[in-house]
Amino acid sequence: MKIALYSPHWPTTLASNGISTYVRYQIEALKAYGIEAIVVTPSLPVGFEGSDAVDFAYAPLSLIEKTWNKARASFKGGDYGQHIAAAERIADVVNKLQTCEGIGLFEMEESFGWADIVAKRINVPCVLRMHGPYYRGCSDAPTILEQLRIAREKATVRNARIITSPSAGSMEEIFHDYEIAGAQGVTLPNPYPLAAPSARWSLEAADPNMLLFVGRFDEKKGADVVLAAFSQALLANDELRLIIAGPDVGVLHEGRRLKFQEYSNAVLGDRVAKRVRFLGRTPREQLDDLRRHARACIIASCAETYSYVAVEALALGCPLISTRTFGPPEQFKDGHEIALFDIGDVSALRDHILRVTSDHEFAQQLADGAFAGAAREFSLESVGSSAAAFYRKVIAAHEPAPPAAYSDIQLSQADQNG
Repeated sequence: MKIALYSPHWPTTLASNGISTYVRYQIEALKAYGIEAIVVTPSLPVGFEGSDAVDFAYAPLSLIEKTWNKARASFKGGDYGQHIAAAERIADVVNKLQTCEGIGLFEMEESFGWADIVAKRINVPCVLRMHGPYYRGCSDAPTILEQLRIAREKATVRNARIITSPSAGSMEEIFHDYEIAGAQGVTLPNPYPLAAPSARWSLEAADPNMLLFVGRFDEKKGADVVLAAFSQALLANDELRLIIAGPDVGVLHEGRRLKFQEYSNAVLGDRVAKRVRFLGRTPREQLDDLRRHARACIIASCAETYSYVAVEALALGCPLISTRTFGPPEQFKDGHEIALFDIGDVSALRDHILRVTSDHEFAQQLADGAFAGAAREFSLESVGSSAAAFYRKVIAAHEPAPPAAYSDIQLSQADQNG
């Protein structure tokens, strides 16, 4: 059986984001269950063309079609016409893949509302994969172009027949915000490979006083909350150390956005600043090494759909302290597999820091629970089994049944448990 998955970037070795990372590991997870996946992407680098990935050149346009698309691209500033043209190109590629490769299903995310156009132009079922949505990252006063994108994505979700999401809570919130009454969707976590035994976190190798925060230095990722909690924890244990790894966007402070060094000078003071090391952007291999040497990783985000920063720590069996957001925090057992605190709660984060750095048994319990939960929730084997069962049901329902049958496609409990 063959399916196709859309990725905005490919291969992941050259350019990667959360969607392309998901596609990479979903392909790997499905192989063991007899499903071959082909990647559809806008443009492949020279030398990366092959049977496992195709770009828009796979279904070339005629001169008339190219002229028409160029004319549309100038319509209304180019935004509307460009998005229609891109979606139609995806549909052309999918239809050719059905004819030439025999794919039985196509999956893509909700970005820009393209999936709605694609679904109406292809002859195989289109699964909408909810990775966002975009509106969660917008300011309270979105621009006109942002409003247009939000409206297109809302229409796409409302019109979709088959929806999946890595988070049940996120999907429920989207259905509520988009006023989709009676909508149904399937929760399928993003797959991720687990660390080999020799590469896992261990209590003996970890520094009992070292903490790691991976994420943008800004208030949305909670960098200010982490620093405030760390400052308080230092009063009880002056041996603590905090490492911050991520882009330096800056934290809003008294009406100004301060980069890390400015924030450190203005807010932290010498006592705290001496115990904090800011690395900026850090290669993935170095991050995993830092995780193995940290007593715990901290996530303080205000909002997440499915945090790969959390997944990467859990897959190593690293103790994780996190805000109560969507994704792993809703799937892992608080106090046993993860240590949770409410968004913005500095005191609760401080208490978690002090406990995990002083209580060896608690740290080991979180580590063991993290790895066990990772195997249960998002290992390649767990997700591959559930996803393969789901895709087969979608394809089977598409051929003999009318469109109304899609509302009945749900994973049984046995399917979801693998």
